[in-house]
Formats: sequence, structure tokens, C-alpha cells
Amino acid sequence: MLASAPMASVAHSLWRGLTDLVAPPHCLSCHKPVGEPASLCSLCWQKLRQIDEPVCDVRGIPFAYDRGQGAVSEEARASPPQWDRARAAVAFDEASRP
Repeated sequence: MLASAPMASVAHSLWRGLTDLVAPPHCLSCHKPVGEPASLCSLCWQKLRQIDEPVCDVRGIPFAYDRGQGAVSEEARASPPQWDRARAAVAFDEASRP
């Protein structure tokens, strides 16, 4: 049983090497070569606007100032979504859209 885990790892490495040779990984945004598939180059990563606290507890919309724990945005109160919570790591804008 223990020998199968290293074999699977070797097989995965060989498959990854073959696919990288045939179709090298490219940045998801600008399509420049990168080291890992499904990733961004450092320039595109730096363009992303990270969403940090404080945010709406329901929609994850960033607040200009801290409204306290569990704060809910006016948008979420006026038109409550069908979900309990949503959270994004980056803002959806020109840099993240591609």
C-alpha cells in the first residue's frame, strides 16, 4: 500500500511535465509564461485590489470604516440576497475581470 503513493506522485509529476512541455502554463490574465498552471504573473497579481476587513457580513462589500462586528451594508438590507454570506478575496474590477 505504501509504495502506491510514491508511484502516484511520480506519475503525476511525469504527466505534469508532459503537459507543461506541450502547453506551458500562462498567466490567466496577460498570458505571459508562469511557473504554475492556473496562476497569475507577479505584475497581474500586484494589480489586484485585495478586499480586507471591514466588510459587510452578508455581501462582503468593503466598508470605508469599521462599523463593528456583524455589520450589514445598506445594499444587503434593501435587497437581501438568497444566501447567508458571500466573501471575495479581491474586488471585481478591470484588473480582476480577465
